[in-house]
Amino acid sequence: MRGPPSPGDAAFCRDCGARAVKTCGQCSAHIQGVRIPPLHTRRDFSMLPSPEAQPYRIPAHCPQCGHAYPWTEARLKAAAELVDLAEALSAEERAQLKADLPALANEGPQSPVTAQRWKKGLAKVGGDLYGVRMKVLGDLVTASVKGQLGM
Repeated sequence: MRGPPSPGDAAFCRDCGARAVKTCGQCSAHIQGVRIPPLHTRRDFSMLPSPEAQPYRIPAHCPQCGHAYPWTEARLKAAAELVDLAEALSAEERAQLKADLPALANEGPQSPVTAQRWKKGLAKVGGDLYGVRMKVLGDLVTASVKGQLGM
């Protein structure tokens, strides 16, 4: 008798309902992740994660080809749509913020500059959509960018 299925065996995402993917859609490389076998199959309890271990962060891009995973693409699209709703920003500012979105999802040399532009843009926005934007950005951006944005 087999125990309950592990999250890696799921056919659909438990959060959004999208079909689960196990390989990159661009290059077919396996998506890296953490998988802990069910308790009844563990023989060496030292393999359990320690309380000090960093929480697993779902990868945003394929480490083989750099292509954004579907969940990253969906978050980028949602953030871009929210930028379009920011009436307090000029068309040029909206275009710049949308162009900056990929740099927010990556930990690269341009990330701090991009975070500062977004911080200025968010300061102009306010209103009802501010909280929605912060939620969408919180799901998209890296930890260091969150710190720079004051999230």
